[in-house]
Amino acid sequence: MSDWKVIKFIRRHIAVIVSVLITLIIVGYFVNIMFVKNKKDAVSVLVLKPVMDTSALEHELSAMIEVGKGEEIHIQSIDFDVPANEAIATTWLRSGTIDIVIGREDQIEFYEAAGYLDEIQSVEGDIPGMEADAGIEEAKAALTANMPHEENARAVFAFLGKR
Repeated sequence: MSDWKVIKFIRRHIAVIVSVLITLIIVGYFVNIMFVKNKKDAVSVLVLKPVMDTSALEHELSAMIEVGKGEEIHIQSIDFDVPANEAIATTWLRSGTIDIVIGREDQIEFYEAAGYLDEIQSVEGDIPGMEADAGIEEAKAALTANMPHEENARAVFAFLGKR
C-alpha cells in the first residue's frame, strides 16, 4: 500500500521535482565551470591587432615562463581600430587583468597618456601568429601599471625586446 502513496506523491508533485532537478543541473554546470575547470593566468597579453594563431604566440611565450598545472598564458587580441574595441581594451586595462600590451606606437602612446602603462620598448622581430602585412610593423610592447603577474610579465617583456 505504501508503494501507491509514493506514486501518488510523485504524480502530484512532478512539476516541482522536475524544476528542482533542472535547477540543480544548471547550478552544478556553472559551479563546474567557475571552480573546477577554471585556470589561472600565468601571464596575460593584449595584442591590439587580431592574432590569427594565438597558439604560436603562446608556444613562444611558454618557453620564457614556467606555466604550472592549472595555469595558462592568456592571449587576447582585439582590433583597436574599431572604436567599440577601444573601450573594451580600456576596461581590461583598468580592471588590472592585463600584464602586457602589444601594439603600434600610436596605440601604445594613447594608453600611456591615459596612465595605464608603465615601461615601453620596441618589439624585436615579427609577432608569432600574426600575418606579416597585419599593419603592426615596428610594434611596441608595454607593461601595464597594475599588472597582476609581475614576475612572468617582466620575463615576457624582456624576451619581446631581445628576440
